[in-house]
Amino acid sequence: MWYIRTIPPDLISDCCVNFDTMVLNCFEFLLGSGLSEQSLIQAQLGTKLGGLGLRASKTHSAAAYIASFFKSKPLVETFRAKPIVDLVWSGFSQLLIS
Repeated sequence: MWYIRTIPPDLISDCCVNFDTMVLNCFEFLLGSGLSEQSLIQAQLGTKLGGLGLRASKTHSAAAYIASFFKSKPLVETFRAKPIVDLVWSGFSQLLIS
């Protein structure tokens, strides 16, 4: 899931949907049977909620990207020698609104 932490979600939305579909198709293939929509949704839940933990990358991409950005921000600022929040915060606010 490296890509959801490093690429803005609006740029990889379609790829996330395709990836999530491939993961669920592979799961169905391993089971040897198709599953209902409700069963597929349950499979994507965390294990504490009765699911299998097959998390949807599209659902988590915005949070993963923002968390990665703020985790790496101090390191990037040491290279740039100035704050970077002002440069990209407008992009984050767009993610939070949508």
